[in-house]
Amino acid sequence: MKTKQKVNLEEMLDTISDFDDVKRKKERLKQRLRELKEEERIQKRLQDKAAMAAYRVELIRRQNNDFMKLEDARSHKFRLYEQECERMMRERYWMQQCEVEQTLVDRFWGIPTEVRRLKEREERRRWEMRQRVDQMRAVCMQIRILKPYSWEQGKYRDKFTNQIIR
Repeated sequence: MKTKQKVNLEEMLDTISDFDDVKRKKERLKQRLRELKEEERIQKRLQDKAAMAAYRVELIRRQNNDFMKLEDARSHKFRLYEQECERMMRERYWMQQCEVEQTLVDRFWGIPTEVRRLKEREERRRWEMRQRVDQMRAVCMQIRILKPYSWEQGKYRDKFTNQIIR
């Protein structure tokens, strides 16, 4: 009987050890599942980081392209500006050449003409000044700030009363 009990005990121990093995296996499987989930989470995180880095690189590339387009437009405008400045300088040069040529002609033929033009301009200025002074004097006569000279006695009349201003 002792041997039978011993066999039963050994079987029980075997089954118990089998249960322990099953528990350990379950624990190991659970641990492995946790490790796999952690690895999967890490892989997912790495993929997200890689996707975000790729997005940033693409965004920077687009920004650089936009900046280059703006820079191209700006440099194009600057080139146009430089060309326009160069054209203006050429025009100024040829205008100066024409001016020199005309000055040479004027020095030969145009001295009396220039003197006459200056005299006419001075006469015109004097005439305009005289007109302004006469107009201002007439206004001053009308509002009776000034009195007319003796030779102007009948010339100025009050607009409202039509009386001669003395």
